[in-house]
Amino acid sequence: MDITLTPQLEALIREKVGTERYSNASEVVHEALRLMEERDRRQRLRDAIAIGDEAFARGEYREWTADSLQRLIQEADAEDRQRLPIGDDVLP
Repeated sequence: MDITLTPQLEALIREKVGTERYSNASEVVHEALRLMEERDRRQRLRDAIAIGDEAFARGEYREWTADSLQRLIQEADAEDRQRLPIGDDVLP
């Protein structure tokens, strides 16, 4: 893979390597990509929270009790024992 960087980005990478926090340019790029993934994950979480807030505002929710939570745990345990895949609706 070839990547072309602007002179400004090259200077920024050199500056980061010069701080001794990073040994080389690859470490700088790796950290930048990791941070980008973290930012994207946080945005997905914010989006999911907004969807939940909107549903709550419309009255679309269920009250949870100790019994309903216990049933949910039992169902999850049973699915885990059967090695059923985790549904997309509960994955981050």
